[in-house]
Amino acid sequence: MVDQIQKLKTLFLSPSSFFQTVVKESKYSPILFYFVIIYIIGEVIRLIAGIPITLKVPDRALSIFMSIGGLIFSVGFAFAIPFIGAGINHLGVMIVGGKNKFFNTFKPSTYAMVISVVYGVAAAVLYLILDFINPIDYAALEAGTMTWQNIPFFNIVVMIIIAVVSFIHVLYAEVVGISKFQNMSKGKALLAVLIIPLILFVVIFGLGLIGAIAYFGILDPGNLIPERCTIEPGFKCISHQTNTDGKTQIQIKNVIGQDLKSVTVALENECTPTLVEWKNGDVLSFNCIGKSGKKGELHKQPILLTYTTFRTGLTKNVEGDLYSKYK
Repeated sequence: MVDQIQKLKTLFLSPSSFFQTVVKESKYSPILFYFVIIYIIGEVIRLIAGIPITLKVPDRALSIFMSIGGLIFSVGFAFAIPFIGAGINHLGVMIVGGKNKFFNTFKPSTYAMVISVVYGVAAAVLYLILDFINPIDYAALEAGTMTWQNIPFFNIVVMIIIAVVSFIHVLYAEVVGISKFQNMSKGKALLAVLIIPLILFVVIFGLGLIGAIAYFGILDPGNLIPERCTIEPGFKCISHQTNTDGKTQIQIKNVIGQDLKSVTVALENECTPTLVEWKNGDVLSFNCIGKSGKKGELHKQPILLTYTTFRTGLTKNVEGDLYSKYK
């Protein structure tokens, strides 16, 4: 027991010296079981440290049940954590050109995780002390109105500091160990440890960014395709507006070179006025009823203009398209 405590002390205080003492270790099981034992002890201490806080929250019975259930689950999960962490690190090792076996990554990665367990225990005990000195607003928690503002700022700062220090300490141990057992520079070892998390961060951040862009409508076709009104030669769109209730007003100029009669315009439905006369060069305004929509959305409507010429008495159809955003 004394030897194990001394081993943990050396690992925590001097990872470089510690890795010198485990050079001859060549089997997975001693390393794995060392981590699992430390991990389970740490989880038990965290559970005990959390009991006073658990007793203050609503649904105490459920909280206690979930805490015990989490402890039981963590026992099994403890055997998988080292392989998952080492697997991620070893993939980074291979990317930067590491040639040694997986075990040479598993050993330093697993021992480095022991350091994170120590910080987890320290954080749980320290949080218990902080909650005793400067408790959170349990009345808000009881009322279901709990926000981060109900947690003392000093408590938050302390927990953040512990998290940052833990990350740096574990990262340092991983870099020192991987550099030693994979025979690479500390710079490469650092890159090996960080490259996969960075890639995952970029991918997740990118997907989140795309999701946010889509959610706020930046990728909406209505924001990418400009409003426009096109119609066959002889007529010119002057202005148009579509409201969210589906009402559209469109102004069209007659530039066909002759006066027209029996003029009717239809978008989704027939517009008003209908069967009107239209002098060459004049602008007519038509009011149409169509599909309603949300403000800013792009709405496409077909234009069908029917007219009869005074000269020939022939009836013709002219087509076009109206792309407008709901106002």
